[in-house]
Amino acid sequence: MNLPKTHIDVRSDNFPLTKAELEKWDGQIGGELLAQYLSDQFNYYQLPIAGFHDEDWGYHLSFVDENYKHIFIGCNRYEHDDNLFLIFINPATPIIKKNFFKKIDISKQLNHVSEVLEKILSDSTFFYNIRWWTIEEMKTVL
Repeated sequence: MNLPKTHIDVRSDNFPLTKAELEKWDGQIGGELLAQYLSDQFNYYQLPIAGFHDEDWGYHLSFVDENYKHIFIGCNRYEHDDNLFLIFINPATPIIKKNFFKKIDISKQLNHVSEVLEKILSDSTFFYNIRWWTIEEMKTVL
């Protein structure tokens, strides 16, 4: 099976740590301003985001559309590099298991999210050094 590219390393100087991130996470978690930007952009491209919230790993963006309920966007700033971010689409595989035996093919939705995300990143001057990865490629560098 050909896995989609779902993980993106991207540089940007436009999303500094917020005061809240410094207070709550001591600067270890970053990306709140990026999460807000992505949320606004997905809404603009008519793939509405229900909202985003922080997790202990970064920020979780969920979709409004019921057809995309199994997919979310995650983002975080790499702790060792102030302007390097990881953005990822979860799940990273187009077939997901539901219950014990049922499998759901979300390849159409996953590809659509990926296309919109690529458009958001490439249409903006905020981002540079954009590198897409498959989940398998990410595993080799971690």
